Amino acid sequence: MSVYCLFSTRNAKPEYVGRTWRDTNERFYEHTRKALNGNSLPCYKWMRSEWTAGFDVFHADLSVASNLFLENYNDHRRERLWIYWLQPSCNDRLVMKRNEYEPFEHKIEKAITSLHGYCRRSYRDRLYNHEGYIGITYYHTYNAHNAHVYTEEHGFRQAYGDTQPSWDDPIWFSDLVAAIDARDKLRASIEAQANNSLQRSTRKFIWPDDESV
Repeated sequence: MSVYCLFSTRNAKPEYVGRTWRDTNERFYEHTRKALNGNSLPCYKWMRSEWTAGFDVFHADLSVASNLFLENYNDHRRERLWIYWLQPSCNDRLVMKRNEYEPFEHKIEKAITSLHGYCRRSYRDRLYNHEGYIGITYYHTYNAHNAHVYTEEHGFRQAYGDTQPSWDDPIWFSDLVAAIDARDKLRASIEAQANNSLQRSTRKFIWPDDESV
């Protein structure tokens, strides 16, 4: 069994800790589907709030990411230890007896530093909300921008660009201004689609302000 965390590319801080018998990728995709389908648990509300703000949510196997392998502890206890150490906002807070975590006190600071470094490296080639523009991601690898919009009603929508560094789909922009313009047109299209729908949206679209996150 693996103990894993979910973290945002906003700050690489783990906000949820869980455990699974399955592959952690499979479990992560399940979390993503539940968040997209509107599940109201705190973890999924948090995921949607990060997407709305223009960030991604990733996952990491805690043993691998931290180099702290708790081989002599059962899965439940390993999960409890990580929740206690990380205090993730989407888990219930834990109070533990000192003798439960004391054997690792001298290792945990280094392990958490390693974990945060691992999480940050997972998106080191990207700048989210580039220059403060929500939904615009700059990829160093391609020297190009990507633009997308997320809403809880419509999920993710991808803006199609003017350059193709490595894919057949034209999802890249060589120019920041062009990416911003495409994002704004995509937002307008979503609003128009909602207004023309037989099931009209009951709320006005309020897009997050650029440079607000």
